[in-house]
Amino acid sequence: MEILPHLYIANYETYQDKNIIKKKKIKVIIHISKRKKFLDKEKIEELRIPIEFDEQEYDLEHKEIH
Repeated sequence: MEILPHLYIANYETYQDKNIIKKKKIKVIIHISKRKKFLDKEKIEELRIPIEFDEQEYDLEHKEIH
């Protein structure tokens, strides 16, 4: 989901879809997670912000953005 021009938020399943990343021409991925693994992606810079949260309680797909 695009929340600002050229700024997307997605869940881990979307992150694993290389076609979406290629289609959107994403060059940098910022992980907001302590444990999720980086995937091997060509020409993609990956950074981690190690924040702990309960993914079951905080469902990004159904979160309303105000």
